Amino acid sequence: MKKHQNPAEWNTNQLKDNWLYWVEELSEETGHVVPAKRIILQTESDPEAMFIFQSWQNMRPEERVKSWKKLLSIT
Repeated sequence: MKKHQNPAEWNTNQLKDNWLYWVEELSEETGHVVPAKRIILQTESDPEAMFIFQSWQNMRPEERVKSWKKLLSIT
């Protein structure tokens, strides 16, 4: 991950940056069987993922940690 490893401290841009970094790592681990672009498009079309991205700034720190874990499971 990048500079701030605690999701509770991330702003929306850091959430997106860290998530994209994680997606790239996931794609590389699978030998690019599933391209990162496909993972991104599928996840961003998921209603729960959209809610997380849209609501991030208004979440309390503990909600952010829980939502980060949920986003990873959706991905």
